[in-house]
Amino acid sequence: IFFRLLLFMFSFLQCVSRLGPEGCTAKSSLPFGQVLFLNSVPGVSKENHVAALARLHPSLVRFRALSTDSVDASRNAIMGAVHHATQGALSVFEAHDGWSIYLTDISHKATKRGVPLTAALLYVPLHLIPEYSGHSPTELFNALTQFGVMFKGIKIGTETRANKLEVLSRKQLLRTLEKARHMSSRVMLRDDAQAMHGMAKNFLLSALGFTEDVDVVQVVPRVPYDVIVDVGHQKNMVTVAQNLLMSLKSAADRPSVVQLTPVATREWARGLLHCPSCHTHHSSHPYGVMELCGQCLDRREEMLLEGTNALSLEESNDAVAAEVVEVTDKDFEQVVLQSPHHVLLEVYAPWCPHCIKLAPEVTKLPQSLGQKLTGRSTKVIVAKMDGTANKATGAAAYPTFKLFKAGEKLRPVVFNDDFEIDRISEWVMDSLGAGISLPPWMRTKPQESPAEVSEFDDVQKYAAALRSTKRAQPAPLPDKPSLRREYFQNTYGAKYGHDGQIEHIRDKEFSRLQNMTYLDSTGSGLYQESQIHEVAEMLKQDVFGNTHSLCQCSKLTQREVDRARAKVLRFFKTDTDDYHLVFTGNASGALKAVGEYFPFQKDTSAFIFTRGNHNSVLGIREYAHDKGAHIYSVDDDELAELLSDAKGFFARRNRPFPSGPSLFAFPGEDNFHGAKYPLQLAKHFKAAAGDNWKVLLDAAALAPNSPVDLGTHRPDFVALSFYKMFGYPTGLGALVLKADVGDKLNKVYFGGGNVAASTSKVKFHAFKSAPEKFEDGTLSFLSIASLRFGLERMQRMTMPSIKNHTWALARYLADGLQALKHSNGQPVIEVYGKHFLPKAEDMQGPVVSFNVLNKDGTYVKLCNVLSQLSDASFQLRTGEMCNPGSCFASLGIDEADVAAKSSGNGCGTNDFINGKPVGAVRASVGYFNTFEDMDKMYSFMKSTFVQ
Repeated sequence: IFFRLLLFMFSFLQCVSRLGPEGCTAKSSLPFGQVLFLNSVPGVSKENHVAALARLHPSLVRFRALSTDSVDASRNAIMGAVHHATQGALSVFEAHDGWSIYLTDISHKATKRGVPLTAALLYVPLHLIPEYSGHSPTELFNALTQFGVMFKGIKIGTETRANKLEVLSRKQLLRTLEKARHMSSRVMLRDDAQAMHGMAKNFLLSALGFTEDVDVVQVVPRVPYDVIVDVGHQKNMVTVAQNLLMSLKSAADRPSVVQLTPVATREWARGLLHCPSCHTHHSSHPYGVMELCGQCLDRREEMLLEGTNALSLEESNDAVAAEVVEVTDKDFEQVVLQSPHHVLLEVYAPWCPHCIKLAPEVTKLPQSLGQKLTGRSTKVIVAKMDGTANKATGAAAYPTFKLFKAGEKLRPVVFNDDFEIDRISEWVMDSLGAGISLPPWMRTKPQESPAEVSEFDDVQKYAAALRSTKRAQPAPLPDKPSLRREYFQNTYGAKYGHDGQIEHIRDKEFSRLQNMTYLDSTGSGLYQESQIHEVAEMLKQDVFGNTHSLCQCSKLTQREVDRARAKVLRFFKTDTDDYHLVFTGNASGALKAVGEYFPFQKDTSAFIFTRGNHNSVLGIREYAHDKGAHIYSVDDDELAELLSDAKGFFARRNRPFPSGPSLFAFPGEDNFHGAKYPLQLAKHFKAAAGDNWKVLLDAAALAPNSPVDLGTHRPDFVALSFYKMFGYPTGLGALVLKADVGDKLNKVYFGGGNVAASTSKVKFHAFKSAPEKFEDGTLSFLSIASLRFGLERMQRMTMPSIKNHTWALARYLADGLQALKHSNGQPVIEVYGKHFLPKAEDMQGPVVSFNVLNKDGTYVKLCNVLSQLSDASFQLRTGEMCNPGSCFASLGIDEADVAAKSSGNGCGTNDFINGKPVGAVRASVGYFNTFEDMDKMYSFMKSTFVQ
């Protein structure tokens, strides 16, 4: 009894010293009605710490969640914890096994019910973990591995919202692992201990960010916490409990860091976006979390990124607003988050002497920043908020300056320096050029050209353009490089360079191209370095599960899939009301699906395709042939005939006019020589042929370099390939189909994920609705989640800018190659496509396909041309490019002669038929190419092949 009395007095004195007398004697001062999310490093028991906290807080109620619990059990624990907190209890929610996956869910639930939440972590430095993990080698190495799961390393000095825990060196890490190996070898075979040591070493070095160039890192948690208690050095349970209690007392005065990211409600989506999916809670969402569907999440993110919300501030021509704006919780999201501009926010306290002294200087900030931003399109709004009356920003001290950069509104940058106006202005200017999520070159957004009325809106003018044979002959380029640059600048300079950003793009995002000239963008686009960095960060931070499950990881994946569908459709100027987006393995998979499902009928249906289509489109004719449909391959003259007189086209061929479901297919851009078909062709053909016709657009080669407006031109089917657009991910394409077309397709096979119900003995199955109906098996969900990073970069550059830039470079190269002559006046290069037509800019893409001619007019073998180009580090393609129609038509080869050859034809063939090569050299331009790339190619061809 005496010992217990001494222990009680010691605990009471400690409590008084830390909390004051009221904290230990008056129950009314204890923090009631809160949630404490308590996590710990594996190996650290929470039992004694929670017991000590219970002695200090009589209303404590305990809840637990294990990784082995069912979804229902975890959901009940979360709901129970929040419910008891609303009744005045302190709900302690323990996440076992080092798991933090429940943190977001319980945070959202607490936010919805208005309950304060504190996220706490019982932390042990890495070198002390062996002391806390018992004598089991399995437990020891599991605890070390889980350290890498829960924490990561960042560069020392890096600003972050996460708590900075300890500075860890490579030597410390290796020393700790060696200690663990030595301890384990006492109770297990040495080889087994060495194997566990090796696996843990490789994982921790990677997870904590140690590389060849990084030997010391700052350890931070992968998820945010409000308080972290180092129980490795503070082993008194009562003291730890008192630290937690202190954090709980201040929780009511500031928001939890896990709630700093604004959580939009379904009411927001219903009111602003009119989203039916968010109108009512969907039963498939685990834990009952009231969050946005994937489409609304994407739309809201787009509003924050682009500032397109109708509630955003009115536009102004000034770089900085003339006055400081006062912000409250009520208008924080509207003024700060939804504004399209950068926002510098001061969080102050009326009683703070530093804030009072600084107030007159803050009013000068707009003028100071305005002088520095003169002549720039960037706009900064200076705002201030009373931190004692508002909780939106959660400032820990006063004054606090936060910069909410456009495109990074959810990751504000905090100012940590002397509070001088000039220093703050300099910090703002320095910060505007930083950031991984939004590279500097993306901040200056090229202006989109106003919509122009195209001549091809008139079907007769387009038919006339198809029949045109008029060709312009370019003049030779100057011999001196400086004069060639001047010629290019005067002729095509207005379209080149993405508003002066091309050099920055090339240096920062494509440094790997320093020793090569990449000219195969039609074959594959290239990813940006920051794009891959963001994908890696996403994969390191999130856990994605199979969408066919209903666990939390699967819910995250499904939301990312829905988000990607919405983002892709909006990129092509449409939405889920008008089109379905079906993910496929590639563009060929999308085209195959159309052929397989299309309801061709014997004798009454037809399949018409332009001659210059990819092999993957030609393959559809096999389905059409098997179903008895008539098949037609049309050249430009025949296409013009169809558009002018569709019924006459069939009558002149003694065929009945098709009355059944029929299909017309054309490429947006010919992948052999880059000739383009205007998207207006979709409407022109249906107007000429009738409503029983559906139109298929192969946009795989067009989408990487030209705007594709599905909302205006409305083809029935569109095939896409994403790696051709922005390089990563590969193995992912899409079929975009009209919403009213899906029910008319004949899908036979069903597999995992695309059926709502099926039976084994009884022949029964029921498909899900589109687009899931057409997606067999598990989607490539990690690739799908990565799409948004590539799309965002193309959105920032704008497709009109990409189109202008790539066309200007390709036309310059075509001009130069076409004009090259041998000493006897014979041409050196034979260029294919529509580069030199009167409407070339609308009828030719950024592709230059050609063959090289000898002085006597014979063709140089493709293998010889490719070999010399490869030796000079040019990366491009030779062959027929999987487009036999355009290849043979361009070279004047009779297709019957090709069919008679047993060796066939392909991408790298060296075959000659009647003295003509079966293929060509193709140089295709990407948005990252420069004038220097084109001039280098021209100079090489001139110096190597002119005789």
